[in-house]
Formats: sequence, structure tokens, C-alpha cells
Amino acid sequence: MSVLNKIKELTEDIRRLATEELKVTIVSDSVAVIENYKSVKFLTDEKLLLETEDFFIYICGLGLTVKYFSPARIIVEGSIKSISYLEDSMSMAEEL
Repeated sequence: MSVLNKIKELTEDIRRLATEELKVTIVSDSVAVIENYKSVKFLTDEKLLLETEDFFIYICGLGLTVKYFSPARIIVEGSIKSISYLEDSMSMAEEL
């Protein structure tokens, strides 16, 4: 496969991913998988703020780490205490 064909294929994959719905899967109290997020806005070992197309996902816990991430998926591990959905990141700015 030529480089130009590979670039075209990757671009099509990115467009397809951009139109897919957000999916949050809580595997256990120590693993969460978030698919089709937009970006990581804030990350410490106790807090993670992810931007999605329509809102923000706020994860609190202890020893949080990103086990895997790609433009389509992020896997968070640690002692997950809560997962919240926020309309805007400003509502959490003071807490972060």
C-alpha cells in the first residue's frame, strides 16, 4: 500500500470516529473505558477531566493512570470513586 493510500485510509478512519457516539464502559471499580472522547483537559493521580463533543467527563479516584489511549479510546485504571458528567469545565475549575 502506498503512503498516499495509507494517509487516505487513516483520514477516513478519523472521520468515521468523529461521527461515532460517546461510550463509557465501567469494567470494575478500578477500570473504565471511554470511547470517542475529544481530548484530555486535566489529569492527576486523583482527577481526570475529558472533553467530549457535548460535555465533559470528570473521573475522581486514587492512583489513576491512563493505561492506554488513542484518538478513539482511553482506558483509565486506579481506584475509581466517581464518574460525573458536566455541561462545562468551568463548574469544576475551582475544585481542580
